[in-house]
Amino acid sequence: MASKKDHTWVGNLITDRHIVPRWHPPLDLSHLNERGFSNEKRVWPHRVNRWVALLELEAQKEPTKEKLQSLNETVFVLGGKKQNPQEIPTAVKNRNQTQANKDRASIVDELNDSGEKYGLAGREIANLRIALKTYPNQPNYWSELSRYYTIAGNDEKAARAMQCALHLAPQSIYIRRTASRMYLHQHDPKRALRILRSHSGIKVKPNLLAADIAISSSIGRASPLISTGVNVLQTANFSRNQTSELAAALGSVELEHGKYKKSRAYFKKALLAPNENVVAQAQWAKLNDEMIVIPENAWSLPNIHEARTLKARVEQDWETVMDTSLYWLEDELFSSRPASLASFACFNKGQSGKAVQISSLALKSASSNHALLNNRSVARSYLGETNGAFADIARALDTEEGRSSPYLLATLGLLAYRTNDLSLGELCYGSAIN
Repeated sequence: MASKKDHTWVGNLITDRHIVPRWHPPLDLSHLNERGFSNEKRVWPHRVNRWVALLELEAQKEPTKEKLQSLNETVFVLGGKKQNPQEIPTAVKNRNQTQANKDRASIVDELNDSGEKYGLAGREIANLRIALKTYPNQPNYWSELSRYYTIAGNDEKAARAMQCALHLAPQSIYIRRTASRMYLHQHDPKRALRILRSHSGIKVKPNLLAADIAISSSIGRASPLISTGVNVLQTANFSRNQTSELAAALGSVELEHGKYKKSRAYFKKALLAPNENVVAQAQWAKLNDEMIVIPENAWSLPNIHEARTLKARVEQDWETVMDTSLYWLEDELFSSRPASLASFACFNKGQSGKAVQISSLALKSASSNHALLNNRSVARSYLGETNGAFADIARALDTEEGRSSPYLLATLGLLAYRTNDLSLGELCYGSAIN
């Protein structure tokens, strides 16, 4: 078990993971399957042009309102304006090349831009609000607006935008999964599960079943749909990549119950055609069962930043942890996990200023996260910013999780020693050890 091998704070962080839905833009590895196209199994970033061409072809054959909207959504989500069909592939290619050339410093600098109220999120929110004035019935515009409000830390507006998306596309698997992820982020797992279970396909769609099983596990409950998921996985109605997350979710449940042989079998099936979420779950599972084998070709998949981060953490490769966790953070700006690992890695590289910057960025959407507050407090103490460090610890200790965290007591002890309060430092460290 990872908890037995690694007694650091970050070791504790990575001992718990569930394959809950990713919340990426509509142009996602699994999104094409969720839209219902039957003539293409999956889309990798280097095959984006092919997907755009597919959407164009579909719209040209049958120029319905829905297909034209789908094409327009795709172009907008990619960050461009309305373009002629011939110009779209070039725009997509140029955007992908720009993204690939970013280094870790430029990522943080761009995402942490304070020139507007919400930085990068604010610019995207403004763009989406303008677009919705012209296209108010675009569900993916509303879901993207919800995602950026979540990044900006405005949960109330995020929920309202997501409700609009659900109203406009009640049968969209993509919208249901992203809505469940949003409510899980807002610490409302019961509502996340209701969103999934009210879909007519909950007992037959593998992506919905995977999300239900994973979210249930994340709150310490067994999903009532586990046996249904097992039956769906045994049918031949779906391709391997469509059932990959479901197999990983079932494998994780078996692993939690100590049924290693069954768990390995499920993960073996999941890794036949994995996406990046499955590879990350498998890497997490290896911390608990080293006999789970991740095939070499899985590491060549694009955007497996979380899996690479977890693997590098085990290997104590801090340079890679810093690099990959920042790319992971760029993919999931609302998630505290990549920022926690990235800021922790900064301590090992002597970059306390960068740790403050990363933690501050993530705290915009997770203002009460005690782990991020702890990291920023440590970094500020190293920089001599004791007032800010004490303020962060006070905020962290005011949270339910923070009050029971020995790591916060240890950080408070560190601050006490650095301000020459030896008695308080000794008390805090002693309490943390006990």
